Amino acid sequence: MWPLADWFRLLVASSATFAAAFLLLYKAVDLIGSTKTTLLGRLEVVLIVALAVIFLGERWTRRHWLALGLALLGATVVNFDTAAFNLQFGLGELMSLGAVLSFSVGIILLKSLVDR
Repeated sequence: MWPLADWFRLLVASSATFAAAFLLLYKAVDLIGSTKTTLLGRLEVVLIVALAVIFLGERWTRRHWLALGLALLGATVVNFDTAAFNLQFGLGELMSLGAVLSFSVGIILLKSLVDR
């Protein structure tokens, strides 16, 4: 059983990161639409992997990286919409990337807390 302090850390870390992520995500959908938000959101997988390799010492082989690339390609093909690929980068895109960062940091924080 975890000590009460660990439960508190887990609750605070998950609440803060995921609440921030959802607020940013919903505002991004409002500003740039669901298609572009979804396409930018696929970067979450890459960021989680990169953060896990850097901060958690996860080891990835070439096969893992190839699978990650194929998954991103598949997500892009499924969600592809030429209107979402305009070259504009504004507040909505920034909010979407902020949501991706917040979700990713939240996952890494939770993993590090659970593995203790």
